Amino acid sequence: MVRRVYHLLMFRLDSAVSGAFISFAQYEVLALLERDPNIHAAAIARSLRVTRQTTHGLVRQLLRAPLVELLPVDGGVRGIELTREGEDRLEFAQGGADIGIADLDALPPEDRIQVDEALRLLEGQLRSKAGWYRQWG
Repeated sequence: MVRRVYHLLMFRLDSAVSGAFISFAQYEVLALLERDPNIHAAAIARSLRVTRQTTHGLVRQLLRAPLVELLPVDGGVRGIELTREGEDRLEFAQGGADIGIADLDALPPEDRIQVDEALRLLEGQLRSKAGWYRQWG
């Protein structure tokens, strides 16, 4: 059941930002860059809990769009910056990315409380079994 809900949610999130012609994974990278303009690819990977290779692939896609640009190497690290087009695309996509919240808000209050409690319990259970997660979470 968790897997089905996960896939449905990811489908809804990808669909929600597709009007901006980006995937939800690309949206997450853009949102991180907006929140922290000094973030680099390795830190993005840690935040998203994906490999650096995955992050580099996402950044390459965003470079071709061109929604981001690479900054000069500084202290051995190359920064990534949103372009104006990247900022505009992110702003456009942000309304759609909240779709999961809107779905929860549509539930009756007692059901929202039950869903919230169940998700908190599940998160606690998963965190207790995932030692690697604690270093990032």
